[in-house]
Order: sequence, then structure tokens, then C-alpha cells
Amino acid sequence: MKNFLRSLISSINIEQLKIVKESFFGIFIRLLSALIAFFFNLIITRSMEAEEAGYFFLSLSIAIFLSALARLGFENTVLKFTAASINNRGLTLYILKYTLSWSLVISILIALAIFFYSDLISQSFFNKSGLIEPLKYISPSILGFSMVFIMAMSLQARQKFLISVPCQNIAHFVLCGAFLIFFNVDSSNEAAIYMSLSLGISALFFYWISIKDLKADVDKNLDKKSFWSSANQNLITNITNHLLQWGGPIIIGIFLASNQVAFFAVAQRTALLTSLIIMGINLIVAPKVAMMYEQKRIEDIRILVIFAVRLSILAGIPIVILMIIFSEFLMGLFGSDYTLSANILRILI
Repeated sequence: MKNFLRSLISSINIEQLKIVKESFFGIFIRLLSALIAFFFNLIITRSMEAEEAGYFFLSLSIAIFLSALARLGFENTVLKFTAASINNRGLTLYILKYTLSWSLVISILIALAIFFYSDLISQSFFNKSGLIEPLKYISPSILGFSMVFIMAMSLQARQKFLISVPCQNIAHFVLCGAFLIFFNVDSSNEAAIYMSLSLGISALFFYWISIKDLKADVDKNLDKKSFWSSANQNLITNITNHLLQWGGPIIIGIFLASNQVAFFAVAQRTALLTSLIIMGINLIVAPKVAMMYEQKRIEDIRILVIFAVRLSILAGIPIVILMIIFSEFLMGLFGSDYTLSANILRILI
């Protein structure tokens, strides 16, 4: 550990000190995002039975995973190409509109399939008739998730961090949580409806935010061959990442009861708090890597990435230790039944 700290400190230069300073801001924003998601999960588990919560979390996991397919790998590609052409507002606007138009077409087709075949999917694939209505009502959220993820990456590439994180992870959870509390929702069906509504409102608002400072005349000078090549590669990565993150609840939904989905989903979402350090640092580092790559500064990328990894490990260890020690307390916040998930949380951490 001493050698690790000595190596980290000795390698710091002025640019990296700036990254450390900016990373505190990124971590704060990500922490706020994680806490809001945490409290949203509390609202769900405290307002409905574990079985109903399980249906909601399962339908939500399905919607988020399918939205990853509908985005066609665009989000990281948007980040890369927008950061590389950050001074060309016309091209930035075209990239955003181009990717949104493609993604929305695919999202609509997937959402319609889920809406009309929710009974077949729920009973034949998951053997859960109680999933039919939540899955049907959450299907429009696939469009919303696709939009907010792509717009968040565009905003992040333009270094509008204070807007990009709320766009991706905060606004719709706050809106949906407010709806659930105000209308005293206690069923997965209603929760799914309000999630779709919240994402629709959030997507429209952030679309206005995303385009309002860009040129009206778009620059269509986009290398579409390179763009699609990058998107195809990123699609594989995105599907893999979403399988790791959301595949667990879906697989459990196939083989176990819905309340078990709730126990696992809550533990998994709580465990994700450990990654907020990495996400906060990545929020700052990712656009810099994209710009450095465009400028062919490969050695600078290597130095930056090694530094970011060391910083992530150093900052993340205390959070991991605290969450392992207080796992039962954390899970108990969601209800007495959820303390059974303490060991699941420790394993996931």
C-alpha cells in the first residue's frame, strides 16, 4: 500500500491535479445520483409488498436492458465523436439528432412488441402472470431511457457535467418518486406508469436543454462509416455491461419468485454505490481521453488512465469496507424482510 501511495503521489503533475479537483465535483454529482436512486428504491420497497416490488424491479430491468439494444451502441460513440468535434456546434447538433432518430425508431418497435406481447413474455418466459401489466405499462420507458442516455453522453462530451448526470440518472427518478409519494402508489402497475411518464417528461426537457445552445444550421459532415463502425463495436460492450448489471434480476425472474427479484435488485442497486467513485472520475476523464485520442496523444492517454485507475482504487476502498461492515443496517432500511439480503450485498460489493 505504501508503494502504491508513493507511486500515485510521485506521478502527479499539474494536469492530474486538475483532474483530481474536477473529480471531486464528478464524484459529488455521482454521489447525489446514487443517493437519489437509493431513496427511490426505498420508496418502492416501503410503499408496496416485496412481491409487487419484485414485479416492478423486474420490468424496469427488462426495459433498461432493451433500451441498451435500441441505442445501437450510440452513447459511447456520441461521447467520442462529439468530444472530438467540440468546437463544431453544427456537427454536434447533427450527431445528436442523427443518433436520436435511429434510436427512437428501434425503441418504438421494441416498445410496441413488449406492449402487445407482454402476456406471452410474462407467462411463457417468466411464468409470472403478475408481470403482464407492469411490463406493458413500462414499455414506453424504453424510448425515454434511450433518449436520456444518448443526450447525457452528448452533454458529457461537451463537459456540461452538471446537466448530463441529472439527465441520465436523476431527473426521472426524482419525478417518479414524487408521483409515487403524492399519489400514495402501492402497486407495480401504477409505479410502471409513472416511471414511463417521468421519463417522457425528463427526455423532452433535456432535449430542449441539449439543443438550445447549438447552431440552428446543422453540419452534416460526419464520417458515417467510422461512426457506425465505432457504434457496432460499442454495442457489443454495452450489451455485455447491461447483461452484467441487469441480467441478474432478469435471470432470477425466470427461475425464482418475484419477491426474490426484489431482494436481489435492492442489494444490487445498493452495491452499485461502491462504483460511484469510478463513475465520478470517469465523468471527467472520458471526454479528455476522447480529445487526446483525436489528437494522437497516445502516451498521454496511457498516463491519464493509469492515474485514474489508481485514484479510483484509493478513493473506493473506504466505501467498500464501510458497506461490507454495515450491510445488514443498509438492507434493513428497505424493510425487515430485506435484511435477508445482507449476504447478497456483501457478495456483490
